[in-house]
Amino acid sequence: MTIEKLLTLAQAADQSGCSVKTLRRAMASGHLVAVRLGEGPKSDRIHPDDLAAFWASRRTTGALQVPPPTLQVTGGADDACDRLQKLLGPGAARPTRRP
Repeated sequence: MTIEKLLTLAQAADQSGCSVKTLRRAMASGHLVAVRLGEGPKSDRIHPDDLAAFWASRRTTGALQVPPPTLQVTGGADDACDRLQKLLGPGAARPTRRP
């Protein structure tokens, strides 16, 4: 049996590519297990297996693939204000033109 060295929060953050604040928030919410070896928060240590388990629990199965909405305005000679009016629908205030 091998005993792995516990990581300081700075080491764990560096290894994970995140900030110490991120790890502290995870600890406060109960998502990341840490041990306090001394009196203050600087003595908090994280086991490498617990760090790996935390990040594994944060993994997603993939990004939600939702196509962006598209709007198509037909008509060739309309200016931008007319096209915008068509998009916004009746009752919308007509935009003012700038000189």
